[in-house]
Amino acid sequence: MTDNDRPSIETVVAQQAERGITGHLVWMGRGAFVLAHTDEERASGRPLHECRVHRALAALDGYGGDVGYFRADVAGGRLELTVVAP
Repeated sequence: MTDNDRPSIETVVAQQAERGITGHLVWMGRGAFVLAHTDEERASGRPLHECRVHRALAALDGYGGDVGYFRADVAGGRLELTVVAP
């Protein structure tokens, strides 16, 4: 899958639900990401782009890893990505 084949936000949210992931799920491409926020964040009414995970992803100066789905979190000020098996 390439950046041109990136999934819609609806697809990433559906993957999050199907996999039972309650945290952030992100599809990472080389030059783009699609982030499914937590249910709590979506329901809060706060701007989603202000969440710590969203800010950390947006601040990346490129991404050279594998394209695909990852659990995402920020711990100790660092973005942590954990591969989610297909």
